[in-house]
Amino acid sequence: MTEDLVQKMMQLLTPEQKQELAASLLQEDKQEEVAPPKAHNVVADDFTMTRDKPEPSSTQIELKKRVNLFSDDGTEHKDEQNKTPEVAPTERKRKPTQMVSQVCQACNATVEVHPTHRRDFFTCDKCLRSRSI
Repeated sequence: MTEDLVQKMMQLLTPEQKQELAASLLQEDKQEEVAPPKAHNVVADDFTMTRDKPEPSSTQIELKKRVNLFSDDGTEHKDEQNKTPEVAPTERKRKPTQMVSQVCQACNATVEVHPTHRRDFFTCDKCLRSRSI
């Protein structure tokens, strides 16, 4: 089957294309005849790597001292629209937190604590410190 395909391809080629094909096949045969590289003794220096210095890329920015040439003369944004209006502050709507009295279960001392720390079985800080030791 492949022979039929090759014969059909050869019929479709022009004489110039056939000559080019033959020349390329001859060159491939010559390249195959090249002798393999000679084996040589391995030396430790063969395994060392060296790095070349990287070439400076065009994306690097040169750093140099510059002078700021801008001077503010106050002419920009001088209009009345950009001023903060005078407004009286509003009254605070939140009431200050009322502390809650709790009785310690360990020493029966009464302690004022923030409502967040209110517990059914409350233990004061003094008793908690003595427990952790």
